[in-house]
Amino acid sequence: MLAYVDLPGRGQVARTEGELATLIGDVAAALSLILLNDRPLGLAWRYAEVWAGAGTPRLVEQVVAYTEQYLRGIVDGGQYAAKIVKAMAVEPLTLADVLALPRYVKLATGRGLADHGVVIFHENPLAVGRGVPPPRLIVGRKVEEAEVYLVANNGGPRTVVDYEHMGVVPYVAYSGHTVGGVEAKSPVQYLYEAGYRVATLLGPEPRAVLGQGRCEARCYVTIVAKPRRLPMAVGDACGRDQAAELAAACAD
Repeated sequence: MLAYVDLPGRGQVARTEGELATLIGDVAAALSLILLNDRPLGLAWRYAEVWAGAGTPRLVEQVVAYTEQYLRGIVDGGQYAAKIVKAMAVEPLTLADVLALPRYVKLATGRGLADHGVVIFHENPLAVGRGVPPPRLIVGRKVEEAEVYLVANNGGPRTVVDYEHMGVVPYVAYSGHTVGGVEAKSPVQYLYEAGYRVATLLGPEPRAVLGQGRCEARCYVTIVAKPRRLPMAVGDACGRDQAAELAAACAD
């Protein structure tokens, strides 16, 4: 499987590049794709066209140019990420840009923006305690009434693989805020704040799987269930949703 569409009621899956090309042609699906590729795909150009139609064409042009520089070895991964951050800091942004950019990067390079060192958090305009940025902030901007934060990813072997947000993670400033009785803070945010590196790629390291009854390994955590369903499983397995307890249970 190359990708699936994370939209209620859609349930669409792409197993081939042809099927993925069809999904990319649907703007709503394109902005909601969860991409599982671990190598560059030839569909990035098509995605850039769709993104330009839904977002900011000047930003698209810059990111496409920077990506070409990266793929040709003119810049390294750190320089590539820095160029993208600078573009996002100065160009007009829409929420479509925020959603599309890391997906384009994943299609074009086989690595998500988080794998290149930058995680995007976005804050609900109605969130409690809004305006308090996450740690390791690089740039914060208001985009269509939502606060969007670009933060430096953590390093080290402890990793959470995010198959829910594609490196664009919902952000809540304070623990304890609930929606419908469910903790609003994403497990990805908990683990990022506990020092875990956010990734979109599975690596060869041993891993603990959250949501399957217990934490089994020392240094590599993979989220394999929807985060909205994870709080109870995480609480049962790893210490009631607290970042420090998660880290202690899954890393020690």
